[in-house]
Amino acid sequence: MPKEKTSHTNSNSIDFDPGTVLYLYCDDLKKNKYFLVLSFATSAAPVLFIINTELNEFKLKRPWLKMSQFKINKSDYNFLRHNSYINCSEIKWWFNKKKIRTQINDDEERNKGQLMPVHIKLILKIVHNSPTLSNVEKEIIDNSLSKVIK
Repeated sequence: MPKEKTSHTNSNSIDFDPGTVLYLYCDDLKKNKYFLVLSFATSAAPVLFIINTELNEFKLKRPWLKMSQFKINKSDYNFLRHNSYINCSEIKWWFNKKKIRTQINDDEERNKGQLMPVHIKLILKIVHNSPTLSNVEKEIIDNSLSKVIK
């Protein structure tokens, strides 16, 4: 799995390409979670999807939410301990850039590398059909992730 090339001389200089998977401590959940970077644009907040190890009952009972979960397999990503699901139904705005950069600066192993382009293409299809994401959110995600697969 290729690692993201970043500069670690200054915690403010680290940026992440769309499609990067990060393992971050989340204050809201009081634990570490995987996140998919959708956009890390200079002038905006980081745009992330959370990655969960299982689908909860709430999502399973709602077809429009269930169809917005993209399964990634442990066999494809050596950092996973379980098959997991990228929740493509909502953007998580839980982090600012400084907090992410600090965590990665403190522990470079939190940067898990890039999602496969074939998976990014499938995520873009889910995003385009999402009933829960706004058109603005869809445009941000499409503009960022499309650059990765070209």
